[in-house]
Amino acid sequence: MVRSIPSSNGLCSQLQDLVEELRSTIRRAAFSRTHAEHILKRVEDLEACLNEYKNLENLTIDDQLNYYDGISISAEIYDYHGKFKEAFRVVQAEGAKVDAELDTLPRADEDRTITNVRIRLFLAYCQTFYRSHRYLEARGKAERCKDLVDQLLKRSDDPDATVMDHDDSVEGTAARTYYFLGQVYRQLSEYERSRVAYVQATELLHDDLKRKYDRFKAKEDGLSGAIGSATTEQQKTIFKNRLRAQRDHFIEERDYISRNLALCLAPRGLAWLAYITGHLKHARPLIIQVITLLYSTGDWVNKAYAELLWGMVKRALAGSDVPKLEAAKKILEGAYNELQDHPLYRARAAHELALACFYLRRDRECEEYLNEVLQIVRSPHTTDVRWQCKALVIWSRLQRRRRDFAAAERTAAHVLSTAQKAHQVLCEIDAFIARGEARLELGKYQKAKEDFRRALRKAKSSDNAQTTAVCNLHLARVYLSENNLRKAEDHFGQWQQLKRLIENQTVHAMANSVQTDIEARKNDFVITSGAANLNFDQHVKTLREFLVKEARRRYSSNDKVAENLGISRQTLYNWENQS
Repeated sequence: MVRSIPSSNGLCSQLQDLVEELRSTIRRAAFSRTHAEHILKRVEDLEACLNEYKNLENLTIDDQLNYYDGISISAEIYDYHGKFKEAFRVVQAEGAKVDAELDTLPRADEDRTITNVRIRLFLAYCQTFYRSHRYLEARGKAERCKDLVDQLLKRSDDPDATVMDHDDSVEGTAARTYYFLGQVYRQLSEYERSRVAYVQATELLHDDLKRKYDRFKAKEDGLSGAIGSATTEQQKTIFKNRLRAQRDHFIEERDYISRNLALCLAPRGLAWLAYITGHLKHARPLIIQVITLLYSTGDWVNKAYAELLWGMVKRALAGSDVPKLEAAKKILEGAYNELQDHPLYRARAAHELALACFYLRRDRECEEYLNEVLQIVRSPHTTDVRWQCKALVIWSRLQRRRRDFAAAERTAAHVLSTAQKAHQVLCEIDAFIARGEARLELGKYQKAKEDFRRALRKAKSSDNAQTTAVCNLHLARVYLSENNLRKAEDHFGQWQQLKRLIENQTVHAMANSVQTDIEARKNDFVITSGAANLNFDQHVKTLREFLVKEARRRYSSNDKVAENLGISRQTLYNWENQS
């Protein structure tokens, strides 16, 4: 059977219809778990149309815009549903072309519309590098893109420049670029640069909305005046319909920009940065705002992911408080259930549930969630090195809890090797800490210190106060194990300088434990290897004071104290009078 190929005009019309339909789906966030299969089928139809379309010649500017938009839209919807390989397939060829031509794309007013659309296509291409964890390449491409959109922004601020009539203004494209940079910088643990990029994206979205509102208001005023001066009912009806269409269009634009603004805040934007660095008081209001903004939309993926982040924050605030941990786990379970049709994000939710179960000391349930994570992220269709690493770090800590310290060390070493090869900086830090914890239990104090110091250097370079604090607390523990109280107090002092910034109660519980150990050690009789004063009489006197104090803590009568010390009551009397 020979398949009939539509005529050039028919194909152009089919492409335009599909692009408009799916663009509206994105702008209205008209996604739903129940309609996902239908939406993806329409994207497959669009992809098939694009494959035929690319061989046509003498395309008009509008045809070219629809072609480039069709590629971007297909890639975006595939990516939204976790179809990362399909997104790469659809955007690969044209994305590589734009990559080669990016520095020479036209900037003139009459060409800015098509340049703007090709930049959006290029950003979809960059996203495929991000999804495959090639963050350094993604950063390089996105920074080149930023330089170009910055130039276009300067042109759009020129009052003599041509106003663009296409759906996405330069501000909207620039906001996408800065949002994407925020994502990449975050993955590379460049947290301050990530924060600045996210903030810049929010400001650009504000500018975009204001410009579109001003344009809508001018049209609204004109149409309202036309309705008032119309001489026939037919004219009034025509103008009213136009006004209604303008209002509907602006509301769609407003809601679309508001949704993009929400994504800059959470679940992966500024709120995520605050969570990673321990600034939970900053994360909480942002997450609530985003959940509220997305509540009435069909954006089921980002709504569930925002709920997941909310559960993560609640778990961090709970510390070892079992009722609070249970409440956090319930939130995480809700997000997990909502993400059943998105395997990779379901794996992330399962990871967070494993962590909650770990702190609740439900090891078997923790293992079940970890096995689910590893099954998903090791699958050929949903491979994800980052979440393999994160799951195995928890596994290493489970092994340590079971006192299989050698296995815990091996698991953490495997994670470290994997994370370094994949340039997963945050996972690398976690692996250093997990291996250091195992080595401390094994009595490998020098190697444990090396691991914690390497993690500390990376945490400081990324300005991560929470991880910096954790590393200092671990180093204090190692030095206590070596009976080096002075060094332990030095590192505990570093925690004290940071603790006001950290709300994570698990970290505070760890600090309290270290402080208790330090206070107990201060009351111990210890002569460190580096002690400057080795005077025999002075140390003997101190030892006697320590022994009497310990005996008195245990017994109330002088007879029992003396008997426990192996001395006479007279000698006890003499020692105490010499103190």
